[in-house]
Formats: sequence, C-alpha cells, structure tokens
Amino acid sequence: MSAARGMGAQGKHATFVASMWVLGLAALGVLAYAMTLPLDWQQKLVVWILLTFIADEAGNWFGYSAVPLGIITLGALPFLPVSAVPEQWWIIFPLIAGALSAALAMKHAGGPFVLPLAAVLFAVPILAAAKAAPLLDASMKFPANPQFQKLAFIAAGIGLLISLIRQVVAAMVRARANQPARTPRLEPLTPAAPVSLTKDS
Repeated sequence: MSAARGMGAQGKHATFVASMWVLGLAALGVLAYAMTLPLDWQQKLVVWILLTFIADEAGNWFGYSAVPLGIITLGALPFLPVSAVPEQWWIIFPLIAGALSAALAMKHAGGPFVLPLAAVLFAVPILAAAKAAPLLDASMKFPANPQFQKLAFIAAGIGLLISLIRQVVAAMVRARANQPARTPRLEPLTPAAPVSLTKDS
C-alpha cells in the first residue's frame, strides 16, 4: 500500500512540475508578445511587472528570464519587430529591470515573511532615481512621475499578493497532507450472556 501511495505522490509531483512549466512558458510567451504590441507605456509597464511575478511563481528562473524581456519594447530583438517605441521606455526599462531583480532576489530568500522586504527593495531604486535624476540632469523628471510610480507600485503589490496567496495555500496543502491518517475506532465487543445448561426441575 505504501508503494502505491509513493507512486501516487510521484504522479502528483510530475503533474505539478508540468503545470508549472506550462504556466512559466505561457507567461514568458505572453509577455514577449505584449512587448511588441502598440500599447501605451502604462499598459506595458503593468503587464511587464505582473507577468514577471506570475512567471516567478512557476519557478525562479522563469521570473529572472522575464525581467530582461522588457528590452523587447526598445526593438533590441530583430526577430520580434516592435510597432512603436514609447519614449519613456528608455528610462522605464533600466529602472524597472533593477527594481524587479532586487525584489525577486529578496523574494527567493525566504517565505511569505520576506515579501514586505521584497516590496521595499522594488520601491527603493525608483524612489532613489526620482531624487537623484534631477540632480544629474534637470530635464530627467520622469522617475518622479506620480502615474509611473503609482502604476509600478500597484502592479508590484498585486504580484507579491499573488505570491503570498500561493504560498499560504501551498502551506495549507502540505500541512493537510502531513496529517496522520485517521484509523477507524473499533468499539469493544459486548460479551454475550452466559448460557445456562442446567435443566429446570
């Protein structure tokens, strides 16, 4: 019976791994395609951040692979032609790529308790650039754009919330699977009344 249970667990694990590969590759494919579409920088920003965190839930390397895909919008890959390059993307790409890399590195360092630190590390490069950019170049005001910061932080918050929900659900499933199987309780048998063999006189 234990062998059958082990084979069943292996089958479930193989199904889980396959589903994670499907999720990760799908997220990368959709992200790469979205970066070529004639979308506004706002839409591309949200899609890039969200799909990076979703891809990361399928496996660490999926998340790290999604980060550099933002460069597709700049027309860096000739086999993926881009219809239009938003001017703001020349600033968005290095900022968000750095913020995502820092957040993912912290996210992989532990469980759900490090997610707030991952959110902080995502925000730090953006806020630092908003302060430092005007000092280096007075015309570089985009990092302090309220809409840019708001969309980036909301998208990252949703992505980290998805990770939190996934980790909590996974922990509940593991805890339930590790519970010992309950054996049915057998009620004690009531002894039968003795049979008298004496004959009445």
